Amino acid sequence: MWSEFEHVAITGEEAEVVLDATPFYGEGGGQTGDVGVLHADSQNGAACSIEATVVDTQKAAGGALIVHRVRLESGRLTVGQQVGATSCNGEMSGKP
Repeated sequence: MWSEFEHVAITGEEAEVVLDATPFYGEGGGQTGDVGVLHADSQNGAACSIEATVVDTQKAAGGALIVHRVRLESGRLTVGQQVGATSCNGEMSGKP
């Protein structure tokens, strides 16, 4: 039997996030992973915007996925929420 879980991160917590598209390079082949931020404005009745610091990125599933390790600085991040992503090398992806 499968159980459903609400996956949520709140201010001050760390989480691992997988995005459908990302400007971040995941650690691999001797290169370190990118760092940067995930961000979103208030949406769907949310009380505040979201800002999460991406502290590390890792390749997973044979390089098919990039896992972003984040520390949530403000807001509440949930599965399926739309966020923008900015790596420290200046590339952007997603919708802020």
